[in-house]
Amino acid sequence: MLFFLNGKKKSISNFCKLLKEYEEFSGQLINRDKSCFVVSSTMTRQRTDLISAWSNFEGQSLPIKYLGIPLFKGRARALYFEDLVERISSRIQNWKCKLLSFGGKLTLIKSVLSSMPIHVFSLLKVPKMVSNRIQKLFANFLWNSQGNSRLHWIGWHQICHPFAEGGLGIRNMNTVMQSLQSKFAWRFTQGDSLWVQIVRSKYGTCHRILQKGIRPSSSHC
Repeated sequence: MLFFLNGKKKSISNFCKLLKEYEEFSGQLINRDKSCFVVSSTMTRQRTDLISAWSNFEGQSLPIKYLGIPLFKGRARALYFEDLVERISSRIQNWKCKLLSFGGKLTLIKSVLSSMPIHVFSLLKVPKMVSNRIQKLFANFLWNSQGNSRLHWIGWHQICHPFAEGGLGIRNMNTVMQSLQSKFAWRFTQGDSLWVQIVRSKYGTCHRILQKGIRPSSSHC
């Protein structure tokens, strides 16, 4: 859960009192090791230390992780998604010690590796450098044998075509990300959920956005 406070001592004290009442009522305890607070970059170190003392939470700076998604300010940078690339690379390294056929590798890429970035790709526009690195890991895993470099006989763009078009049916990660995020555009134009109402109240209708464009200060979503 995300809470927004104004940083004053009274506000923080009331918030901590609310958390304590919740713990007493529900029997659930707040995990302070997994919780933190984030302040503006313009706030002084002295003030940040005071907030930490008042709240008993540790202060952190952006970017931070929230439900597996990096929260950051400004443009998306490749280093924010380094852990995603590392997780995929680690999974591949665990398989390299096993004797896998070409078909076995193909199955693992389709069923396991291709699904690992879906959560992130569905919510954020990841830099193309990151998606290309992920696809390079896929290609090396498919063509390499026990860590020894081998020639890539077919270009990756061709491999990502369906079987009927001469490919191997692996999904292109850039296309997957675009299709996943297109769902937001569809919901924005056709839906009436709480999210849609908030976005429309902040940025206007789809027609207005197409006319005036998106402001640089707008959120990435």
